[in-house]
Amino acid sequence: PPPPFLKRGAVGADAVRAQGGVWELSHCKVQSLAANRHDALVAGLGAVLTARHCTVGGADGKTCRYAVGVASGSRVVLEASSVQLADQAALRCGANAAVQLQKRCQVVGCNSLLDCVDGRSGTVLLTDLSLASVRSIWADAHNRPDPHYGGWIAAQNVLQYPDEVGKGQPWEPPIVPPSPQTHATQ
Repeated sequence: PPPPFLKRGAVGADAVRAQGGVWELSHCKVQSLAANRHDALVAGLGAVLTARHCTVGGADGKTCRYAVGVASGSRVVLEASSVQLADQAALRCGANAAVQLQKRCQVVGCNSLLDCVDGRSGTVLLTDLSLASVRSIWADAHNRPDPHYGGWIAAQNVLQYPDEVGKGQPWEPPIVPPSPQTHATQ
């Protein structure tokens, strides 16, 4: 396999792309200014990326396409981070990919929370998350994790705010995780 590499995007490209390897980001901003055409943070080729206390997405009032894209069997964990200003979705989870938001993450100003295109086998875990000005949970009516393909979504302590100010409403995912026996074999 090719060696892992981290690519910083040029104008008209994804802002940061991690390909293979193990990566950690801390206290940084990963922002795409490509106005709806590119992603802010992308993990591929089996990359394992953890971002703590980061801001990921669009900037200066401009939206990116996806704030976080996870594909090719990769895994991304965001902790205490802000995901913002995504035109398509805050998170894009592909086949055999995993994305996890935990420890008081915020998703703000995105058209949708999740797009699991080709992600029926993807896994999504949301813990201690707040959603503000997110128009919908799903990017479309079809692309969802599917337990029949090994995919699942679980959420705990997720509050959805209809706008920047207001009382949060609990959100429960429409798909429950598989039984412990199924999860242990994956």
